[in-house]
Amino acid sequence: MVLYQKLFQIICVLGIGGSFSFGFQISMITYASVHIKKFINETWQERYHSFIDEQSLTLLWSSIVSAISIGGLLGTISSRSLSTKYGKSGQFLGEISPKQLRGYINTSLTVFVTMGKFLGQMTGLRELLGTESLWPLLTTLTGIAALVQLVTLPFLPESPLELLMQKGDTEGCLKAAKQLWGKEDRQAEIDSMLKEQAAMKNTKLMTVLELLKDRSLRWQFYLMIIMGVTLQLSGINAIYFYSFEVFHTAGFDQEHIPYISLGLGTCEFFSSILCAFIIEQSGRRMFLLWGYGLMILVLALLTTTLTLQHQFFWMPYCSVILIFLFIIIFGNGPAGVTFPVISELFTQSSRLPALMICMSLHWAGLCLIGMVFPYVVKNLGTFCFLVFMGFISVSWISIYRFLPETKNKSIMEIKAEFHHLNFGKACAQVTENNPPEEFTACANV
Repeated sequence: MVLYQKLFQIICVLGIGGSFSFGFQISMITYASVHIKKFINETWQERYHSFIDEQSLTLLWSSIVSAISIGGLLGTISSRSLSTKYGKSGQFLGEISPKQLRGYINTSLTVFVTMGKFLGQMTGLRELLGTESLWPLLTTLTGIAALVQLVTLPFLPESPLELLMQKGDTEGCLKAAKQLWGKEDRQAEIDSMLKEQAAMKNTKLMTVLELLKDRSLRWQFYLMIIMGVTLQLSGINAIYFYSFEVFHTAGFDQEHIPYISLGLGTCEFFSSILCAFIIEQSGRRMFLLWGYGLMILVLALLTTTLTLQHQFFWMPYCSVILIFLFIIIFGNGPAGVTFPVISELFTQSSRLPALMICMSLHWAGLCLIGMVFPYVVKNLGTFCFLVFMGFISVSWISIYRFLPETKNKSIMEIKAEFHHLNFGKACAQVTENNPPEEFTACANV
């Protein structure tokens, strides 16, 4: 911890101003929903002298929930030009972490998301800020986290890989590496960056269109799309949506249900922490396969228990257990591993446009879920979980068939793993020792 003191400072700053704010916002809005809908009703009545109909209220509420997604999408679209022009101080976690800690540090993204969810649920309780008079204050708390990040980021070092690859600043790269990783010998990390620089020689930062056309990144791109979309369509939002109904059916008092839901957030938070500590001991691919496989099984069982919950008195209790089990599996598997894997699939020149596409799909998917999900639940009821099972099944098959293990591998080694998928057997497999010219000639075939 002392050795990587500056690195952990960056992780905290990025987490507090970024993924923590996201998790807090999507969690807090659920607890403030009753008061916000009441505010909409009162405002509508004051302006139009009539009560708002249910359909209009659902549409307005869905629009409010989706507003954060639209803002995130616009921010993602502008991220490439802004980061290229002004630099990426303390940015992509995968670039500022040594190879042996890459999975652990990338997983911190999910840890801060779940921490935000947990604190959003806690502050949303009626004993704190979840009241009719204080809910506006609850919705503004994320501004404090953003201010902390804004003030502290200028004092943190930039990414060594960014300094070397994009700016050609070898001295600055070594200085940043010592600040981030300590003064011990880091020649292995420097050599890895130099190999990537040699392989990417005369290669400028890709645009989105160039990424889409690059055959050498075709299957990495496909897997990124599949895994990114599946994370949104895994059913986690449906689980949280149905939790209140399940707990009520199980006989819990209405006033106690928010505290039980807080237990869900606690489980997800500690599951993500556990994932961060064991991701380097076990492979990323294994986490995804076991995680999605168990999630399919739990969703199938949950669909059954929810359908039969009024026929057997003990069935709702089974649903409660399955909901907690799903949260634990999700937090300890796909939620913690997906983004670290995606960041490891791309080289420095292609990582920014790839993550821009991935995050654009993430925000667009979140917006779509916010707008459409209430209507899906209304029409499909508990069978909406079957839709999510379909998406997870497609992702499981794709990961099993096409995703190699990325643990303890350099970016160029991972790229070589995909070579036979992108070019077929007709082209000789590229390894880390192949000259870049051979790869370029092969890519032009």
